[in-house]
Amino acid sequence: QELTMPIDQSSDLVLLKTITEDAIVSALQSRYKKDSIYSYIGTGQVLLAVNPFKLIPSLYTPATLNKYKNKRPYENVPHVYALAEKAYKELKETHKPQCVLVSGESGAGKTENAKKIMEYITNVAVPPPLPGNKRKKLDKNKKDDAAASIKDKILRSNVLLEAFGNAKTLRNDNSSRFGKLMEILFDYGGGIVGGKVTSYLLEKIRITQAKGGERSFHIFYQLCAACARGEYEELGLGTPDCYNYLLRTGEFKVNRMNDLNEFHATEQSMDAVGFSAEEKVSLFKVCAAILNLGNVFFVDAGSEGSDIHPDSSEAVSWVAFHLCMDEGVLRHNLTHRQIDVNGEEFQKPLLPDDAVRARDALAMSLYANAFNDIVKKLNTSMASTGQASSRIGILDIYGFEIFEENSMEQLHINYCNEKLQQLFIELTLRAEQEQYAKEGIKWETVQYFDNEPVVKLIESKRPIGLLTLLDEESIMPRATDDTFAVKCEKHIKNVHFMPLGRTHFQIKHYAGDVVYANAGMLEKNKDQLNKNLTTMLQTDVQNEYIIEPLP
Repeated sequence: QELTMPIDQSSDLVLLKTITEDAIVSALQSRYKKDSIYSYIGTGQVLLAVNPFKLIPSLYTPATLNKYKNKRPYENVPHVYALAEKAYKELKETHKPQCVLVSGESGAGKTENAKKIMEYITNVAVPPPLPGNKRKKLDKNKKDDAAASIKDKILRSNVLLEAFGNAKTLRNDNSSRFGKLMEILFDYGGGIVGGKVTSYLLEKIRITQAKGGERSFHIFYQLCAACARGEYEELGLGTPDCYNYLLRTGEFKVNRMNDLNEFHATEQSMDAVGFSAEEKVSLFKVCAAILNLGNVFFVDAGSEGSDIHPDSSEAVSWVAFHLCMDEGVLRHNLTHRQIDVNGEEFQKPLLPDDAVRARDALAMSLYANAFNDIVKKLNTSMASTGQASSRIGILDIYGFEIFEENSMEQLHINYCNEKLQQLFIELTLRAEQEQYAKEGIKWETVQYFDNEPVVKLIESKRPIGLLTLLDEESIMPRATDDTFAVKCEKHIKNVHFMPLGRTHFQIKHYAGDVVYANAGMLEKNKDQLNKNLTTMLQTDVQNEYIIEPLP
């Protein structure tokens, strides 16, 4: 099918002769077999993409991109470029902010399509005009260089964020484990003058509790590969199977992904957005410290609480080295926590299990802090170089997840998707039908799943919802997973919620029924970073990259 041909009936699902689930699936299957992975739902308004799990020649070539410039959606076959062109055209004509919402289940190709939208917009956007006398003094080449620099940083930000925020999961070799809103800023004439990244819900629990068959964040494997080739030898890193946090998943490689090559691409993106050599080393040391923290174990010391296991002495030394702090201070704070009694402060020894939880909390805090600082660095680098009058936001967030075992991470991810579905319903189905009623247009009411009761089930304060109940139970001194299960069954009265004994509960989501395990919910909801570790990060750690320790 030539890209210049008008769209056929099957390419816009609204135009099918019969609109049923079977008819829609049949149309998608027929197009999929022809490598036509994109279909419209209403020409140009909603684009449906089916992941081909293979490379399709000419799908994203410069020639293909050029065919969508200044064209309306119906003038070409469905494509993500058409959606990007529509957003940019609307921005230029109305000077109003635009947003592209990229949603779908895990592994559907959200991140790749979000990147293609960014690539298209940065390609077609006109160079920004230079204000005042600068316009006269600088020639066209310099103007183009200024625009190209911003565009390059916006595109390279993807590489950096994927290294630190993506991981291999059971469904996806490059799954985003955080949500991202990328805003491209424009001047009044449609020229790009800056960019801004906002991140959401980094899955920091992956640092310490990645599932079997999955991997932790890509950067750890990239660093191990680099050190194996003699790069950054000062980190002292071995192969991934040397580190407990990585070893427990049993997965070290990703098909069609070369960790060393990926590391070099990560480094290049860091250089492009302004990381100095010293900043890179400091950031990599934080990552190395986290890996070594996972190799710190504890033994029972009786009335003294716990001690660092003798076999962990080397790991503790490496952690102290990478964090640039005194090893004795680190040892004490890993095995003690401060308690306040009647205004007096005491150091209470931690039992081995409590010390492990404190260790893991420190590792997660270090990584979350580093990730937040990467985002800040990107935003500083992409800061507006001119007067921004509007923007296009591209929201790429976790896809809906249903695994054999679902826990707190899936609850948060699926809650986000419920909120997005609620927004989608509001902006399309409900708003459209309300407009018909207002204008007196006769139509047959479209029935749809209104997920507002599910959203209330999760987030409501009164009547109490799951997250509120979880927060309340997390501060109770003797709370357990069992007591949480009992209170859920007692207090949550919602047709979309079904307790399954003391071990599991089920939520009827818009995308399907999901069974969640109670085990570990309370533990994951608590902030285990005790006062000792917080104070240590603020006063004792001298690694330059730990700028703003988490509270």
